[in-house]
Amino acid sequence: MVSDLAPMDLMIQRAGRIHRHDREGRDSCIRLGILAPKLIEAPDRDWYSDFFSKAAYVYPSHGQLWLTAKELTKRGKFKMPDDARDLIEYVFGSDSRTEIPETLRDRDDQVEAENKDVISIAQLNSLDIDDGYEIKRSQWQGEAITPTRLGELTTTVRLARWNGKNITPWCEADKFSWQFSQVSIDQRKIKSQDEFSSLLKAAVDKTLESMHDKGKWSVLVPLSPINGGEWQGYAKNGEGKRVKVIYNNLTGIRVSYELL
Repeated sequence: MVSDLAPMDLMIQRAGRIHRHDREGRDSCIRLGILAPKLIEAPDRDWYSDFFSKAAYVYPSHGQLWLTAKELTKRGKFKMPDDARDLIEYVFGSDSRTEIPETLRDRDDQVEAENKDVISIAQLNSLDIDDGYEIKRSQWQGEAITPTRLGELTTTVRLARWNGKNITPWCEADKFSWQFSQVSIDQRKIKSQDEFSSLLKAAVDKTLESMHDKGKWSVLVPLSPINGGEWQGYAKNGEGKRVKVIYNNLTGIRVSYELL
């Protein structure tokens, strides 16, 4: 197996995949190759990101990556489960920060601070099951959207067909037509509905009223056919600007700024 340099716990996991099944005579030929930037004692801040521009966002703690590379280079090999604790402690232990070069330490400290912020937000949004159904000040508000996982906020977009008179779900089915017609989009791209003409607004209001949830947590995008088998509609992005929404059965959905 060949792997890009990743934090120690993931390197151990990947090494384990090679040994997933016992096969006679296999140990002598098993190798784990690691693609990594050159290990130097005084790396600059971009030591990892210059080598892995995209993976740098996946593994933001570059000091931990440097420690991983250093320890694996020094050892040359490791044995599980005998070496597991030492490997993990060296990279993630309480004293590991002092081993990280100063140029990478600030970045790791920033990541740790962001992780603590995420933990605080999760604690704020969590409900105490011991409180039962008693109403408390910390309870979710009726109009609040509480995220259930990490990552960028998304918008549930419900695609519809507009023929000039009526609005129908993109996917018409006996049940759950609107659920089958919806897709999650980055909230920066689509956040709210467009300002419709009076005729279309009347149809939109009627459609929302017919939905089981009244369209409360979604954005309805009526689409009209254009050239090349594509359909087009409008919405507003996270900055409140009007965007063009284009849907194609083969290529899916794409969003672009509408030039006014």
